[in-house]
Amino acid sequence: MKINPDLLIKGAKDFGISLGEKQTGAFSEYCDFLIERNRLVNLTAITNPDEVVSKHFADSLAINLAMDMSLRKNLIDIGSGAGFPGVAIKIAFPATEIVLVESIGKKAFFLEELIHKLGLPGISVLNIRAESIPQLKPEYCNHFEIVTARAVGNLQLLLSYAKPLLVPGGSLVLWKGRDDISELPSMLPKIEKMGFNLIKTIPYKIPLWHLERFLVYLQCL
Repeated sequence: MKINPDLLIKGAKDFGISLGEKQTGAFSEYCDFLIERNRLVNLTAITNPDEVVSKHFADSLAINLAMDMSLRKNLIDIGSGAGFPGVAIKIAFPATEIVLVESIGKKAFFLEELIHKLGLPGISVLNIRAESIPQLKPEYCNHFEIVTARAVGNLQLLLSYAKPLLVPGGSLVLWKGRDDISELPSMLPKIEKMGFNLIKTIPYKIPLWHLERFLVYLQCL
């Protein structure tokens, strides 16, 4: 079942990203493999190709609204699940080194299979819990320019996971709905106490479905 390349290209363009033929082909292969493997492993409730393009692929690429991803050298994605946003970002920005963190073994195995199938270099999978990274992978401490998390964890936990992994001045980018961002004003003192500044929240719409979403962009002090 093939994706609609025009929908993908327009969705990416809305976020300032131009995709080439090789990249759209990789996204199409990704979608097919996701739907195929989803019959065996619970990866996503979204299996319609147009919805996968809009609600997963394009939504992942919204990070480019927060920063110019073409200038960023590395990123670690917490709770990658079926690869969103990490794998989608890798396809769009192949020069960025990416680590996917996924604690559930079946999902981590899917990510390994996906990376191999798409032939993506410079991306790896960590099948451990995010809070264990400083102990089990100390070389990742103060190493990453960006930490991402999409639809996983509460804010305080994500701040605690991200802080030891980021370089000073590094970025934490979270994907949230309107209900989620309502907690931000009351969390500002805690955010600052944990060593972050809230730079901005960025509203955007998911292509085709026009669903309202927000990026929460924080900077590590």
